[in-house]
Amino acid sequence: MYWLITWLRNWLFDKGILPSTSFSIPVISIGNLAVGGTGKTPHTIAIAEILLAFGLRVGVLSRGYGRRTKGYRQVTAESTVAEVGDEPIEIYLALSGRTFSAVCEDRVAGIRHMMAATTLDVLLLDDAYQHRYVKPSLSVLLTDIHRPYWRDFILPYGRLREGRYGARRADIVITTKHEQPDALIPHPKTPQTWLSSSLSYGALWPICPGAKLPKAAMTTYNVLLLTGIAHPEPLLRHVQSLCSSVTHLRFGDHHDFTAKDAARIETAFARLAAPRLIITTAKDACRLSHLTSLSAPTRQAIWVQPVKVCFGAQHQFLTQILQHHVNPHSTTP
Repeated sequence: MYWLITWLRNWLFDKGILPSTSFSIPVISIGNLAVGGTGKTPHTIAIAEILLAFGLRVGVLSRGYGRRTKGYRQVTAESTVAEVGDEPIEIYLALSGRTFSAVCEDRVAGIRHMMAATTLDVLLLDDAYQHRYVKPSLSVLLTDIHRPYWRDFILPYGRLREGRYGARRADIVITTKHEQPDALIPHPKTPQTWLSSSLSYGALWPICPGAKLPKAAMTTYNVLLLTGIAHPEPLLRHVQSLCSSVTHLRFGDHHDFTAKDAARIETAFARLAAPRLIITTAKDACRLSHLTSLSAPTRQAIWVQPVKVCFGAQHQFLTQILQHHVNPHSTTP
């Protein structure tokens, strides 16, 4: 039944019965077929960084999942998770405010608001693969190599939001979460550009500015890993490779932390022997920073593990993204 509904919806868009709006600037859609966990946010950040490095004026539009507001809102340094959601803030902070970022559940209206507010050279749509009311000039599909879409099934039996046939709309398919970015990709024979990517981890930074790590070797730390993301397993393996002991306190994706959760965090952290610290993700840090019920010592012990995307065939990827910007109608959505 779910497959039939999504197939019919896509057929209506393919036949032009439901409208898809094109825009005068390049619009790059980044998304996936599966429900969460493919790395959309770090890939959006990575693509934005490529474009910014060439002096382009970049906009990023997200839905703003989990926010308590509706309609169009610009993301600023003062924005809160309740206003715009966690991922838009993560993207904005990771790019140091160099993009014009906004949220709007109606992507067509959101793009029009952004184009009226500022001049943009290119616009990125975060998590918009199924939002077909916008006709992107370039479509990037992400799929986790550990559970690629061609081995998955549609909801509720599997994790796909639509049938595998939906992958045909992509111009670039990136298999994510490889151990090495130049890994061989065992993919179906399709005409799209196929690339791979891996995740690398940078230096920890504190959620409280000015906090200092205890003077001890990282291998001696007892760590409370605190996550509220779809698939924390790669991060867990990374932290386990660095530290003596890791206790994982796992919450659901986009979890809205409460005073009750703060009590759980405090209790779990108190059980750890020194030297100890809490490691979390940049996405979770956006929500934890507003959790006032955490004690000051616990808050000062929270450190963020940044993650960065490394692309295989980097030159090929750069070329296609930049050629697309020069001639946004050179590819077929």
